[in-house]
Amino acid sequence: MRTDFHAHFYPELYFKNLAREAGIARVARNELGRWVVHHAGDYNTVADGQTSVEGRFRDMDAAGVDLAVLSFTTPGVHVEAPARG
Repeated sequence: MRTDFHAHFYPELYFKNLAREAGIARVARNELGRWVVHHAGDYNTVADGQTSVEGRFRDMDAAGVDLAVLSFTTPGVHVEAPARG
């Protein structure tokens, strides 16, 4: 069994909420419809497999991965407004 122990995933709702609120992280969709995250000098274009369960399974199948341990990456949940966080 092949396991990916370093796999990032964000629910789509996470980015929608960050885009709606002014905060530490800024997110928007680029011309290809992918989320782009700007956070304290960091810049990240989010891949399809990081927000879509179907995309994640497609990427896993293509790489021969059977199991993935998912986690958030930057900017993480600490950038939420305190009332929401």
